Amino acid sequence: SADPERDTPAAIRAYLAAFDSAFLGVTAPAPDLDTLLAALGARRAVAGPSKTVYFIGPAAELIARADGPHDAKTLAADYLKVRGRYLSTHRAAP
Repeated sequence: SADPERDTPAAIRAYLAAFDSAFLGVTAPAPDLDTLLAALGARRAVAGPSKTVYFIGPAAELIARADGPHDAKTLAADYLKVRGRYLSTHRAAP
């Protein structure tokens, strides 16, 4: 979440439960979020929550983004496609 003032861990957990129990939601203090969002070419929404979902890889790289509005089933299917594409091009080190 890019809104640490309102998105508590419990609120994030409840939101993600509509998508998949394996999804992991995170947030951080505002200065840390601003650094991350700048690296993603984004910023914290001033007039309300962002509808953009960012897919971040294990090396903290931007893999893909999905702009809302979102349907849980479509977003989950898109995630699986993005993940499959990522795994097919990024082999784990032996």
